[in-house]
Amino acid sequence: MQWTLRIKKRFPAKDEKEIEVEKLRAEVEHMKLEKQRERLTSQAIKIASKRNFHFR
Repeated sequence: MQWTLRIKKRFPAKDEKEIEVEKLRAEVEHMKLEKQRERLTSQAIKIASKRNFHFR
């Protein structure tokens, strides 16, 4: 019993708002990473085409 109280004290239960905020933050972070990946891919394709590299 004592251990469960310590765990609950360190990691209190989250309410629905906190869970929703965490989901939204994760979604925004995912969108940022996806946008960055698209930008870097586009940049790599531009550089490769300038140097006449061909992809197969």
